[in-house]
Amino acid sequence: MKKLPNLIVGLAMMSVLSGVVCMSVFAEERKSDETSEGIKKYGIVYNMAEDREVIRIGGKYEPEGVDIYMKRHFDKVHASIEQLTEKMNALEVKINDMSDKLTDVSRQLKLLDK
Repeated sequence: MKKLPNLIVGLAMMSVLSGVVCMSVFAEERKSDETSEGIKKYGIVYNMAEDREVIRIGGKYEPEGVDIYMKRHFDKVHASIEQLTEKMNALEVKINDMSDKLTDVSRQLKLLDK
């Protein structure tokens, strides 16, 4: 009898997983339909991301390389991480100061009790 609940749980997990896979497939299909019109820049329709730039190389306009496009996005992420690191360091200094003050107060209270 213990195998039956395990079987039901397994079937339920498989049905949930298949639903997630189907939803992601439909989402990708819808996304490709939305971008099928493309982006018109300099009189030419390009099928690319909206934030990707069109640059002039050798007298021709073409989308920037994927390496340049991704570098721009990674630079933004890196800058955000740097800002968060600075904020975390400032918080760490404040926490250390508060901890020192608490230690001092605790020491003074012990002296008063004596």
